[in-house]
Amino acid sequence: MFGYTRLADIPPDYVRTGWPALDDLRYVGTSKDIRFEYYDDLTALPALMIREDSWFDAAMDGCVCAPALTVTNGATLTIEDGITLTFDEDLIVEAGARLNVGTGVELRFAPGKRIVNSGDFDADGVVFTPDLSTSGWSGIRYEPGSTGTMSGSVVEGVSGWGSFDVRIINDSPTITGSHIRDSAAPSASGGMYVTGSNADPYLFQNSISNLTSYGVVITGLASTRLRTNSIVNNTGEGLLVGAFSEALVYGENTFTSNTRDGIEAARGQVYLGRYYYPTGGYHADGYNVIEANGPHGLYARNQGFIGA
Repeated sequence: MFGYTRLADIPPDYVRTGWPALDDLRYVGTSKDIRFEYYDDLTALPALMIREDSWFDAAMDGCVCAPALTVTNGATLTIEDGITLTFDEDLIVEAGARLNVGTGVELRFAPGKRIVNSGDFDADGVVFTPDLSTSGWSGIRYEPGSTGTMSGSVVEGVSGWGSFDVRIINDSPTITGSHIRDSAAPSASGGMYVTGSNADPYLFQNSISNLTSYGVVITGLASTRLRTNSIVNNTGEGLLVGAFSEALVYGENTFTSNTRDGIEAARGQVYLGRYYYPTGGYHADGYNVIEANGPHGLYARNQGFIGA
C-alpha cells in the first residue's frame, strides 16, 4: 500500500483527467449482448449527445459545456431552476426531443453560438445572454415543425449583420411577457424574424427594444398575432410585413421611437385593432399607439395594405 500527498507526485500514467464515461449503452442481436462506447474524457468530444431523459441540477451550476450539446429524438433534457450554464458551442434540440429550462436559469453563449430547436423547447423566467457582452451571440432559432413556449424571459445581446434574437421558420411558438432587447455592438441585429406559410406565432405582452435593426419582421407568407406588446427604440422599422404575409395587430400594442417607420407593409397586410374569433370573424379589440416614429408612423408600399 502506498499513497501520495501532492498531485504533482503522482506518476502521469496513474492520472486520468476529464470525465470518463460510458455512452450509447444498447442491446445487440438476438442474444441481447450489451454494447457501449467508452470515452476517456467526455468533454473532449466534438459533440455531447443526450440520448435519455436527463437533467442539469445545482451540481452543474457554473459549468461550461465545451462541445456542442444535442438532445436527441425521444429524449428530454431539463435544466433545473436557478443555475447558470455557459455553452461554447451550439445547443441543439432534435425533432422529437424536448428541452425544458426552469425559472431563474441563465444560459450564456459564446460568440456566434445559438440554440437550434427542431423539437419542443419551453422556457419560463430564463435569461439568454452572451458570455462576452462585447461580442454577442447568435440567438434562438425555431426550425420548421418545432413547438415551444417562452414566458417571462430575456433574450439579449445578439450580434451580427442580419441576425435576430429569435428566428421562427414555419413554426408557431407562443412568446409572452418576455424582453427581446439590446443588440451587441457592432451589429445590425433585429428582434424577431418570422417566415414560412405555416408560421403563426402569438406574441403577447413582450418588450422588443433597443435593437440595431428591425423590431419584428414577418415575411415569406407568414402570419403573426401581436397583442399588448411594446416595440420601441429600434433602429429599423418597429414592424415590417412583407412578401404576402399578414400581421394581426390586436389592441394595446405600442410602436414608438423607432428610427424608421412604426409599421410598414411592403407587399404584406396589416390589420390594426382586430381580434379573430374562428366562429365569429373579426371584432374590434382596443387601440394601438403609434407615435414618434420616423419618417412614418404607418407606411404601405408595393401593394401593401394597412387597415383598421
